[in-house]
Amino acid sequence: MTNRDSQKQNTESVIFASGLVMLITFSLMLAWAWNKLPPELPWFYSLPWGDQQLIPKWGMAVALFFLSLVYLLNKRLATWVAGEDAITTRAVLLGGVIVVILFISSIARVIDIFI
Repeated sequence: MTNRDSQKQNTESVIFASGLVMLITFSLMLAWAWNKLPPELPWFYSLPWGDQQLIPKWGMAVALFFLSLVYLLNKRLATWVAGEDAITTRAVLLGGVIVVILFISSIARVIDIFI
């Protein structure tokens, strides 16, 4: 393994680990705030006011769980599709991290309303 290969692996590992740390940290924050949240939370802001915007509180946990699964599959997809192409691998991994950041910011906005 050359120095360039180890540097490529290190960069990809840091990108993946950053998204994983964000997911774990936010999962712990959601668990901490769980009892303070009401039974239904506003989520679908594009719908009219009222019950149409609400989802059950456990819906946030399920969505976070599926996001974690998709993020792990994204890592496998990045290594499978890109192979030896480091730029493609990094782009796919960074795309996954961006999705994690957007999702977490959306949930944080909802949790911030109630805490």
